[in-house]
Amino acid sequence: MAQLPNRPIPKASLFQQMAHRGLSHAANLSPQEIDAMLTNFLQMMDLEFKKKYQQNGEKLEGTCEDRFFCEVALQGRKVKADPMHRMLFNIALETPPDLASKSGLGEIFKAIKRLNCDVFKCSKIQKLM
Repeated sequence: MAQLPNRPIPKASLFQQMAHRGLSHAANLSPQEIDAMLTNFLQMMDLEFKKKYQQNGEKLEGTCEDRFFCEVALQGRKVKADPMHRMLFNIALETPPDLASKSGLGEIFKAIKRLNCDVFKCSKIQKLM
């Protein structure tokens, strides 16, 4: 399965389980279709990180990576958001804090739930978005 830089998403992870629950009800999709959508989304995120690296000449790490991930997820609350951004936003909203923390996404999901990515300081954020 695809992975975000420094954040491997294990097979049958919480992320995947939450996506299955949300997408199967919303779109009547099979587990295989949901897996394919998740894989595509994670690959898109990975490509977006690489694209930003090429534009800026600096690798996104630490709080900049967290800030970017948070900002991308928050795009999912917009009325015209695409299904992948909506899914990421909803996963962050529905994931219990203890499980999010176990997967290393606790602080990011907390920021998404508060609709505030400013907790992740990144001087490059204007260039990223």
